[in-house]
Amino acid sequence: MRFKSFELKLCTGTPNQPLMFEKAGIVVLGCNIHDSMVGYIYVAEQPVLITDAQGLVNLPDNIDTVMVWHPYQTKDIDKKQTVQIESKNSQISITIEITTPAPRNTFGARFGQHE
Repeated sequence: MRFKSFELKLCTGTPNQPLMFEKAGIVVLGCNIHDSMVGYIYVAEQPVLITDAQGLVNLPDNIDTVMVWHPYQTKDIDKKQTVQIESKNSQISITIEITTPAPRNTFGARFGQHE
């Protein structure tokens, strides 16, 4: 897997040039000030549906297959779960096994604990 390296400079306002992602995939963002802050950008080739806070989404009638992804899934971050939709007239439930990442304390690891 090839990764696109980039750096977003610390500044106020909007950057002069937008950052374009030419290939579909998962972009993991880290913060150079707060090591425990991580964000994810999902770059898709096709339209994407996002669940609500309860994990629910209404699928269009023409959908018969969905691919499901979560940044904390136990599978590799770039893997998607493919699910066939059998009946469009009923609710279906899809479960993704997730794990919450352990908090990182790289400051303490690098400089030791201070009181």
